[in-house]
Amino acid sequence: MYHAVYIHVPFCQSKCLYCDFPSYPQYFPQYTDEYLQALTYEIESSEIQLAECATLFIGGGTPSLLAPVQLEKIFTALYKKGWQFSESSIEVNPGTINREKLECMHEMKINRLSFGVQSFDDKLLGLLGRIHTAKQAKANISLAQEVGFDNINLDLMYGLPQQTLAQVEFDLEQAARLNTTHISSYALKIEPDTKLDILVNQGKIQTLSDDLADSMYDLIPLRLAEYGLKRYEISNYARPGYECRHNQVYWHYQPYKAFGVAGCSFNGNSRTTNTFSLPDYLAAAKQNLEIPYELEELTIDMRRAEYLFMNLRLTNGFSPEIFKQVFNEDIYIVYRDVLTKYLNNNLLQILPNGNISLTSLGIKYSNIVFGDLL
Repeated sequence: MYHAVYIHVPFCQSKCLYCDFPSYPQYFPQYTDEYLQALTYEIESSEIQLAECATLFIGGGTPSLLAPVQLEKIFTALYKKGWQFSESSIEVNPGTINREKLECMHEMKINRLSFGVQSFDDKLLGLLGRIHTAKQAKANISLAQEVGFDNINLDLMYGLPQQTLAQVEFDLEQAARLNTTHISSYALKIEPDTKLDILVNQGKIQTLSDDLADSMYDLIPLRLAEYGLKRYEISNYARPGYECRHNQVYWHYQPYKAFGVAGCSFNGNSRTTNTFSLPDYLAAAKQNLEIPYELEELTIDMRRAEYLFMNLRLTNGFSPEIFKQVFNEDIYIVYRDVLTKYLNNNLLQILPNGNISLTSLGIKYSNIVFGDLL
């Protein structure tokens, strides 16, 4: 039984400097309709069963590049399967959205938008290679609310080259003023072989000092709490009742199914990842063949470690009792040394409900804990 569905739309207008996600601006728009036909084929060929409160997330790439009639093709295929979703999200680039698309999304029963704002500073947006402006972001978020969306996430980034602490504070204030229900705040990570990585290695872009990045990290949860958004996961903050259900499927290590090129699925025991080659994906669908994929069988040690790694991202941590139900093992025996070490040095804590979670300090240095678990 799968608890979530992810659909990958791999097209972008242009690729941001920091992006290492599977997105292919070189294939847009000429292969869009052919891709949607292949995606529809993959969905219709699926025989999975969904849990009653399953969620949907359409990501990319830039799914908001799709025209309304193209978006409708995806939902027609989903609803033909009889699938219903308690939460339906779609990623939106503020530079690719308008009233017609928003109204179509609303009619298609999408009930959560995730705007990739990243910053409200035009200079930083230009540095990142973003195609929108701060003015566009504000206007289109307000337009989405006018259309009827009351569950809106904003993605923000910090630790950007040339970014100041004052700019981070300004971004948080602007996001809060828009009265959105959820904010995801991510530190910039320079991935190998991205355009940004090349520019940094060439000395054309300078990264921030660790001290300044730490100051930004410390500021974010404090300011967002003042604005009424509570941290519930390492990088995610929400107003009460607006925590992202879809992402919690991942964090609770529940099965999910992904469709589309590069889509990664998890059934509880193994992962399958669709081919990253768009031509191969299209060719298989055109010939009514199985989509090429890679299979990764997970050992019990891998599944235990990943279960803890994902659940510990949540501020509520994980329940030792549920761990025992899932793996038929006592967490205090299997991970005795790691738990003792990090409980003693204040990176882990036992909550009043018996759950084990990261402390505030532990969240900041979570990679150290995760490294030991993995």
